[in-house]
Amino acid sequence: MVERLESVYKARAQVMSRDECTRLWRPLHGGGMSVVQLSRAPAHSDDVTDYAEAYYIIGIKENDVSRLFEVFTGRPHCSQRRPLY
Repeated sequence: MVERLESVYKARAQVMSRDECTRLWRPLHGGGMSVVQLSRAPAHSDDVTDYAEAYYIIGIKENDVSRLFEVFTGRPHCSQRRPLY
């Protein structure tokens, strides 16, 4: 889905996953350094119609350029927000 998006922010990181059985953090997909980037979702995308701001968080392994994860997140328009109480 996410192709050639302009990054808002990039960082090198060791991507970890929580193992709930042992309650320990483990390297995702064998470890190694990855690039984690925050990118704006394109305005014409079907994912963003209900959001004032929409982003993808993407993790890519440096050594083989494989995608570890892709997460969509967004902030709803003011009229769609629920009260916090």
